[in-house]
Amino acid sequence: EPWRDEAFAISYHPTEALGNRPGGDRLLVLPKPKLASHMILRFSQKLDSRLKAGTLKPLPLDEAHVADWTSNLFFFDRKPFILVSNTAVLYSTVLYAQGITNDGVFISSFTSTLRDFMEADGLALAYDRFIMPRTGTIRFASERAREWLLEE
Repeated sequence: EPWRDEAFAISYHPTEALGNRPGGDRLLVLPKPKLASHMILRFSQKLDSRLKAGTLKPLPLDEAHVADWTSNLFFFDRKPFILVSNTAVLYSTVLYAQGITNDGVFISSFTSTLRDFMEADGLALAYDRFIMPRTGTIRFASERAREWLLEE
């Protein structure tokens, strides 16, 4: 049946249909959703020099807002911390930066801390469904220009 390859959700609908099945049943075929592909992690210059991620170029904002995060290194009481914020909605988490010296350790610490924060906020299901699938491929970028704060 050719509609199976293109179908994401199938439901029987009495009046509206895009396809017919044997026996006269009508079938509504919905397109597959876009599969999670990647996540963008943006580093400030200060954090980039700490993690030695190399020369980073700016990337446009990801169309899936859950996949775009901006991070910055700061110090409090002489202790290093990393603030990671969703670039679009500014949902944030804070990491203790002691021991985070490369991008691999940063990714591991970020994903586990973000999961903990979201679980504490009652958003564990959102993390599992929308963010975790995107952590397979991570692209690094420089921070966006601050003008994006003024965009509508």
